[in-house]
Amino acid sequence: MAVVRMAVRVPSLLLVAVVVFTVETSTVFGVGRVDAVVFYPGLESWHLTGSRTGPHSLAWAAGVDDKASAFLTYGPYVSPPPAPGLYKVEFSLMVDNATADNVEVLKLDVHDAGVDLVLTELVVTRRMFTNANTLQNFTLWFSLPTTTSSLAPRVARGATTAAAVVAAQPSSLEFRVFYSCCALVTHAQTTLLGPGDVPTMPSFWNNQSHFAFVSQQRFPTAPGQEFGANVGFHFVTRPEAWYLFHREYAFSPQPSYCKFDYARLVVLTSTNRGLSWSNKTVIATPVPNTSTECALVDGAGFFDEDAGVWHYLSQCLDRNHVWNLCHFQRAGPDPLGPFVPNPHNPVVRSGQLWSRICNGTGKHCTPGTGEEGTPEIVAKINGWFYITFHGWDPTAVTSARGVAKTRDFVSWTVEDGGATLPGDAIFSHTDCDPWDVPGGWANGRCVGGGEGTMLYSPHDNYFYHLIEAPDLSLGCLTTPGKQNWVLGLLRSKSLAAPSGQWQQFAVEATVIPAVKQGCYIQYHRLFADVADGQVYLEFWADNWMQLFRLVPGGAALPIIAGPPPENQ
Repeated sequence: MAVVRMAVRVPSLLLVAVVVFTVETSTVFGVGRVDAVVFYPGLESWHLTGSRTGPHSLAWAAGVDDKASAFLTYGPYVSPPPAPGLYKVEFSLMVDNATADNVEVLKLDVHDAGVDLVLTELVVTRRMFTNANTLQNFTLWFSLPTTTSSLAPRVARGATTAAAVVAAQPSSLEFRVFYSCCALVTHAQTTLLGPGDVPTMPSFWNNQSHFAFVSQQRFPTAPGQEFGANVGFHFVTRPEAWYLFHREYAFSPQPSYCKFDYARLVVLTSTNRGLSWSNKTVIATPVPNTSTECALVDGAGFFDEDAGVWHYLSQCLDRNHVWNLCHFQRAGPDPLGPFVPNPHNPVVRSGQLWSRICNGTGKHCTPGTGEEGTPEIVAKINGWFYITFHGWDPTAVTSARGVAKTRDFVSWTVEDGGATLPGDAIFSHTDCDPWDVPGGWANGRCVGGGEGTMLYSPHDNYFYHLIEAPDLSLGCLTTPGKQNWVLGLLRSKSLAAPSGQWQQFAVEATVIPAVKQGCYIQYHRLFADVADGQVYLEFWADNWMQLFRLVPGGAALPIIAGPPPENQ
């Protein structure tokens, strides 16, 4: 049994506000037993609107005649912090009308009052309640690090006082319910469960965990301006912050010689695990008469711990309108500033790698494959950077994803006798043809793979590969009902495994769109937080970047990518 040891600050006459008991965790954290701590808001004094209600006055409620935009419940100031691990908070809530509209009625969060840091939050709209006048549980998950140092830098980056930096370990937890407006809402109780083990990719593979919604974001170039093309997301988590890289359009007038795209690269930071993001910093922008004069788009960042250098590898476009790959770097641990272009840019010209990978018999890619794109720097192993990328053959109407390695982003190795590279595609139509997609593949087959994201799991030594697979074309056919565009999950213990030798997930089309439409789902990422090992999934769907956290407990599959919860 994992014991939660804590002191809860409550008025002397209200000590019954806290009830501690032990529960089985087979449906909560998978195995074992944990303590559950229940708080009854009607027996607490932390309220800025509403009044006591319900049997024995244990609950607290607010309606349209009460003060809006105020905390229905805050506190109870759990201190010292509970043991490290994963925690589940359940808010038992009720609304009087679940259908009138879909306005925000509440916002729930877990807040460390000691350093004014929100650990997780959820906006609750009226229609997120299934029924009116019926209690419903809303769940938040959060994790506490094993050491003070693993969280302190993130607090320090956003701290305004020295005291906040010193007190960076969560020390005074609140489970807050903020009343927005427009409904009669009741808060019956809050239950804290934990700690439990942070789930890993092997547990998802065995359907013992699932991805729970965390947040949604858009990144307009300026308020009210372009946001739909500002995608191509890539996350790098560091001890001090998360960094989110993406492309940006409509930042200045487009030169006449750039007939198609005109885009630059930016980076943002988050110190609260993706709940909110800083203002953008430009890291690379088009420069006339260079290989990057028209566009810098989809790519990936990577911090080389050994050298103390940031790398960024992206697709790049000049006035010849051929997509190549360009490399940039920045010395030091801080990526917030200009990256220096590689003097050898473009470091990969269209077809440069694929022509070598696909040469020979028995390959899972066609000789006409080119347009190396959506690169991801997967790992640095023994001095080699391993990069995956897609390719497209418009004549054969096939696509694939491959892997190569480099020490300097100038010289590239695509084959090493099978030691670490397959000398072949790692994903092709061979892998996705058997997938069960809604209505079946057009023409009976997929075209192959496009953008992919890999996460190495030290828990079972597998590389987990989540990759998009369309039919008809690798281009986006956005007429509803015309094109399948799904994400599938595979794994292998070696990057040298060619297409056809990666293990398929039980539900092969792992993420499917709510609307059958090309590019309804795109720019997905699997990544882990270096602070606590928590695994996250991100994808762009319904014109929102949506972030999900891996939490205990199996769930129905496939994952349906649709509007974020508060937009449904």
